[in-house]
Amino acid sequence: MKTFQNDADSVRRYLDAKAEEFSNFEEYEVIDDFEDFEDYDDDDDFEDFEDYEVFDDYIGADDEFLDYGGNGVSFAAHNQGFRTASIQISVTANNSKVTKLQLFGDLLVGAVDSSKPIIHEGTIASETIGGTDTATITGSGSPKSINQLLAWLQQQPTILQGMQIATSQTTILSSIIERYETSPFRDMSTDPINLSVFRNEYQYQTGLLTIPKINQVISNQNYWYISIPTGTAFTMTINLYFGAALNNATALQNKMTRAMSNITRMGGSKVVNAITTGNVNGVGSTALTTTSAITANRTTAKGRAASNRVLRQQQRAERRANRQANRAARRAARQNRRKK
Repeated sequence: MKTFQNDADSVRRYLDAKAEEFSNFEEYEVIDDFEDFEDYDDDDDFEDFEDYEVFDDYIGADDEFLDYGGNGVSFAAHNQGFRTASIQISVTANNSKVTKLQLFGDLLVGAVDSSKPIIHEGTIASETIGGTDTATITGSGSPKSINQLLAWLQQQPTILQGMQIATSQTTILSSIIERYETSPFRDMSTDPINLSVFRNEYQYQTGLLTIPKINQVISNQNYWYISIPTGTAFTMTINLYFGAALNNATALQNKMTRAMSNITRMGGSKVVNAITTGNVNGVGSTALTTTSAITANRTTAKGRAASNRVLRQQQRAERRANRQANRAARRAARQNRRKK
């Protein structure tokens, strides 16, 4: 009996000891064993990877070849260039031959089809009827002549954003504008604009039609036909709203401005002297490749790279500090919960 009592006491003491050993187990924090894991900065191993952009963010800003005019700075706001032109056309009642006019084209090359003359300044077409009566179609432009507008569009491909047609002959506003691409190698298909779809039952101005969001490039590679009626006199005004232009002259000016700024930063006269020496001694000469101006440029590039590295380090330090502050806040919250 005594032996059994001793054994029972031993078991009780063992259980009490184990209970004491695990009495604080509920306060064990799993996260504590991994608290340093939160400090791991995935940017450290890929510090330059953050500079890589997997998407195309081009919007046309700072593109040396693009000329927006006015307040336009990118395709997001190229309607702020305020590039507008107006074409006025007058047709006499005895016109019997011309049924279509070519809108846009190269006056030096001439119309694609002689029976569909290019709209230009002055007399567009004329025909003698009965030996004395003359049928005429005339055109004029604003703020500059139609010919100046056509010359610009031939040299600088430009986005036509929209147009507005006002005419005393309302049947024109229900016709179709035919758009063609040109190629010396093959015939191109037409891309029509059905004007009637832009009219609605709420439109009270029957002689006016606005065609928005055309957004087509006008260049020496395309032309349009607009249909006109015969046997009736009428006038027509076409207002054109242009956006960005691909302008080589602007590109050259921008490139020169950029280059002169870089030359000044690289040492000005030193660069000029280096280029001059290189031209005298031959392209690729030692004088050109070892000039102090080139060395200065490399130094500047290294400085920019170093500045970028410092900036990335500062950004990582800020992120690390934010994570540490968040961890401290979580620990404080857990401790408050335990006290409750």
